[in-house]
Amino acid sequence: MSKGLFVSVDGWAATSMDITVGVSNEAYVPTTDKQTACDYMVALVAWANDGARGWSGAASFSWSILETLTPYLGVQLTASASATLAPDADLQTALGWPSSGQTSTAIYSSSGVPSSCDGVSDVGNWTQRQGDDGNYSRGGSYVLDPQVYALRRPQVELVLSETQAGAFKDALKNSCDPRTAWIYRHSASAWVEIHLGRVDVSKSQAQHYRASLEAIG
Repeated sequence: MSKGLFVSVDGWAATSMDITVGVSNEAYVPTTDKQTACDYMVALVAWANDGARGWSGAASFSWSILETLTPYLGVQLTASASATLAPDADLQTALGWPSSGQTSTAIYSSSGVPSSCDGVSDVGNWTQRQGDDGNYSRGGSYVLDPQVYALRRPQVELVLSETQAGAFKDALKNSCDPRTAWIYRHSASAWVEIHLGRVDVSKSQAQHYRASLEAIG
């Protein structure tokens, strides 16, 4: 059940990803400096699949999130055909990637993304008003009170082990402003992107922690 979150960090514009398919070689350099690892992967795949690439029609690319690197999460880039995948040193650090692909078609985090943590996560509380009938929350609850106009912002809830809590605190410490996050919402079985506000971390029981994060939007 454990998923977790990725938080935004800066420094992406200094990274470079070199891809070679056949005789075609190109390098991706992000134009956005402050983003999450997931935002980076979305942009990288969009660039790699653009018709302007020299390998267009010969190879396509996709990405996925890895959940086997506790207390972190990871990301994987996969090609549909043999490709040489070579991230620079800065990108290796940011994504936990090695200097080249582990297979002829894929490269993936071997040490975890340092701006992430795994853990049981969800989003709740009021998020929208439904006409004059009241308010619904992302968790599905309902309040029959037309005088209430989303007085509470949605809350992100994380249940963490001691090692996960350490990874979570490190990720937040290194996050940039504006602070955004990709977080897994179990109630919807989907990853959602939010802006983070206030963060509270408390010990709920021996070697377990609960983190509450205010979602601004």
